[in-house]
Amino acid sequence: MQYLTDSPLVRNDKTLVLAHDHGLEHGPKQFSGVEERLDPREVFEMATHDAVTALAVGKGLAETYYPSYEDDVNLLAKLNGGSDLWMGDPYSPHNWSVEYAAELGADAIGYTIYPGVNKEPEMFEDFRPVQEAAR
Repeated sequence: MQYLTDSPLVRNDKTLVLAHDHGLEHGPKQFSGVEERLDPREVFEMATHDAVTALAVGKGLAETYYPSYEDDVNLLAKLNGGSDLWMGDPYSPHNWSVEYAAELGADAIGYTIYPGVNKEPEMFEDFRPVQEAAR
């Protein structure tokens, strides 16, 4: 098995991503009881822990907070997302580009597709240009 040992997201053959990209898709009601984790500054501080190899966030948080942490945190740019405000199948279109994520200093990208939902084919079509840009 080949490991990605030259990736900044791998340390001692392990990867631990602190995922803070769910606030948009699931909304703050999912995080009741952990209000301190709603403050992006606190989350970016947690991501500086030696065990954490990357922090996954969306565009807004990356633009706003990552420049202050780029020396201490590896950025996994979550390129797509939606909200839980609608009813029915989830749909998670991309909302920023691979190129812009690279400009911000992202070390990796993340992209979510919901298999089995009615909009699955649209999500795969949305992902195609992202996939091509990441090559």
